[in-house]
Amino acid sequence: MSASVVGVSGSPGRVSRSRALLELALAAIERQGSGPARLIDLAQLPSDGLLGRRDDREVADALGAVADAGIL
Repeated sequence: MSASVVGVSGSPGRVSRSRALLELALAAIERQGSGPARLIDLAQLPSDGLLGRRDDREVADALGAVADAGIL
């Protein structure tokens, strides 16, 4: 069984060198047969949910993926 792999991008912009590097790393991990890798982009999640101002399904799903990840 392969470990789940999750990468978290914290860059505020859609275009960034760190996000590009993360995407390359996740793609390489998938090519090596480690199973699907998931990218969580914090800039795309609702800010009220991230700040705890309200419950948000997308934020809860992202937190669950991070908690369950074998590799982060």
